[in-house]
Amino acid sequence: MHSLNNITGAMLMRFINKTGYTKVRQRGSHIRYKHLHRPTITLNVTGKKVIKSGRLNGLIKEMGMNKTDFFEFFHIQAKA
Repeated sequence: MHSLNNITGAMLMRFINKTGYTKVRQRGSHIRYKHLHRPTITLNVTGKKVIKSGRLNGLIKEMGMNKTDFFEFFHIQAKA
């Protein structure tokens, strides 16, 4: 079980790929993902670094998703 505080860049990229986004281009650590029906997103992550919770919340909003889908993917218990 993962908590929201220890999700790495590699785990986040796997999640983004599973949601239907495809990697369009990369320049250094900046990666741009595109989706047919959702907005394009840009990440600035490295594989082993832990992503901060504020950035994760912003990314979930930017993708137009709800937090329950995100929590289910990582098997995190949502706080009531």
